[in-house]
Amino acid sequence: MSGQMLGNLCCGMTPIRSAAELIHQAFFIGIYRIISLYYLKHFNSVVLQTMLVKVKTLTGKEVELDIDASDLVERIKEKIEEKEGIPPAQQRLIHAGKQMSEGKTAAEYKITGGAVLHLVLALRGGSS
Repeated sequence: MSGQMLGNLCCGMTPIRSAAELIHQAFFIGIYRIISLYYLKHFNSVVLQTMLVKVKTLTGKEVELDIDASDLVERIKEKIEEKEGIPPAQQRLIHAGKQMSEGKTAAEYKITGGAVLHLVLALRGGSS
């Protein structure tokens, strides 16, 4: 992305040519998106690391979620709760055959756009 395109991205201001300028302008114009969600390359381009993933249940239902690479597993579960009404405590997420642990990010699991996460419900209780 050229400096001019980045300038247009940031509300039509003058072109931004460095990471420092981007951070300054972001605070100045009130962008509330956390700067750490952006990866800077060559100090003149910004790539937003959001992606669309599918969450598939055991019944075969698929739900699409827009997540950030920096989203914690807890946040992904909250997004599932917002769409499906399933409390996070009852959710178990599986990616690439491994259960996803809370405290880790989507990036740590190498989740990319189009990935499929499998949702398994954790049932409470049992026989005594």
